[in-house]
Amino acid sequence: LPIFLSQIPILVFPNPFSSELTFDCYLPDAGMLKIRIYTVNGQLVKTIDGNYSSAGKYCLSWDGTNSAGTKVQKGLYVCRIILETPNKVYTNTEKVLYK
Repeated sequence: LPIFLSQIPILVFPNPFSSELTFDCYLPDAGMLKIRIYTVNGQLVKTIDGNYSSAGKYCLSWDGTNSAGTKVQKGLYVCRIILETPNKVYTNTEKVLYK
């Protein structure tokens, strides 16, 4: 079973955002990075899959659209950042405001 560790070092900016949100991560191990974006009620809005990456700096972005490509409503969203490695799963959660 994977071991869940506390957090991935990450900078999410700008927050609040109106066009594009950047996730600037430092990956402690090589693995597959993904971001799941939820409404504050827990409804999954979009999953952003990154490529397999070696340890180090990695960036992903969100353009404020849902999985159908439609702009989401303005408001608060919860972003769950997940790094899956062969032996561990690292996570972090950030709240962002789309305005």
